[in-house]
Amino acid sequence: MTPDPVANPQRRRNLAASGFVGLLLGAAVFALPHFIPEGGSWAADFRVFYSAAVVIAHGGNPYHQATIVAVEQHVRRSQAAPVAGSNYAYLPVVAWVLIPLTLLPFWLAWTCFTVLAVTLTGCSVYALTRHFGWGHPAVAVTTVELLWVSLWGYLLGQFDALLLAALTAALLSRLHGRGLVAGAVLATAWVKPQLLLPAVPLLVLSFWPDRRATLRCAAGFLMTSVVLLVADTVVTPGLLRPWWHYLHQFAAAVPQTQFGLAGLSGLTADMPRSWGLTDAVTSGLAVGLATAGVLVAAVLAVRFAVDRCRGRGGSGREIVLSVMLPFSVWLLVTPYSHLNDLLLLLPLLLVLVGVDCVDLRGAAVWMAMVAFSLFPYIESFVGFRVDILPIVVLFAVVAGWTTAFPWRRSGSGTVPGLS
Repeated sequence: MTPDPVANPQRRRNLAASGFVGLLLGAAVFALPHFIPEGGSWAADFRVFYSAAVVIAHGGNPYHQATIVAVEQHVRRSQAAPVAGSNYAYLPVVAWVLIPLTLLPFWLAWTCFTVLAVTLTGCSVYALTRHFGWGHPAVAVTTVELLWVSLWGYLLGQFDALLLAALTAALLSRLHGRGLVAGAVLATAWVKPQLLLPAVPLLVLSFWPDRRATLRCAAGFLMTSVVLLVADTVVTPGLLRPWWHYLHQFAAAVPQTQFGLAGLSGLTADMPRSWGLTDAVTSGLAVGLATAGVLVAAVLAVRFAVDRCRGRGGSGREIVLSVMLPFSVWLLVTPYSHLNDLLLLLPLLLVLVGVDCVDLRGAAVWMAMVAFSLFPYIESFVGFRVDILPIVVLFAVVAGWTTAFPWRRSGSGTVPGLS
């Protein structure tokens, strides 16, 4: 008698994985033609970065609006207003690093940048899954590359793949006890400090109660940050002050120039303006949400640290959870994040599903995975008129919470599925 492949649990998982990858591939094939229109969002953010690098290469100020608009119009070979809004709010050294790409024609430069982003994303997922013993890490890599949070970032030309690589490298360095390296790598947070900077104290605290390793991690971050500050001052003299002043203008302009923010303050900002709830970044509600989120994340991080002091929660996956669960709370409340920034949730999701998705069970984990995989497509197809991105992050937070804390009820001292 021929064995029924569906009766074998491993084959069921393989079939489910194949079907899931096929679903994402079909969604990607359907979505991409709709999001590569003439003059649309394709490479919109990279065009701003490229223009800022051109300005800095010629000794200009990328935070002067008229200057960067003129350069971007030249890059677009058009006098029409740039689609992306011409907002460069990153540190000047970030644009300085991109100067070599300005030696290439724009679309060739974007292609090189995108190939690097795809490679960094794949290597990050591969390294993390291999560390935890996945037998088929290529399945995870393929799936992640097809997620809309990945593809959207590639199309825009964003830095999230670089941030994911830095976060993954820092986590793996932490798992190998290399505190100095972990802290130094995570100094990459200065590329998008409003997103990744809160991960730094979480990573430092994850070494506790090893005081020396804790101090080495903090020292690694501080030393690298000082090096970056000196480099920024030397290679782009006089631009740090304009950058700081421009941040205030940028934050005030977000409600009029941005949409579909991924945090809770973005959700309230997209509600009817007559309700007067928030302006997404600088309102009292946005600051209150961010403050509350920081407090919750701090309590979670300290609780994990206390458990390690008591001899619990010291496995590799629990260490990742101790960093990523509080960090996901921050992503839920940060005043400024977008769809592509949700790529930073991947280490948490990979921990939740377990080795080769063996722990993909329970309503919370399934809801997190389905929301993370499919909701971003839905959001994009309705033109960001219905902001469901915060729900995606909320599901990830809930799934992480229910996975991290069952041992408190069982008293076994371990997390089921994480030992």
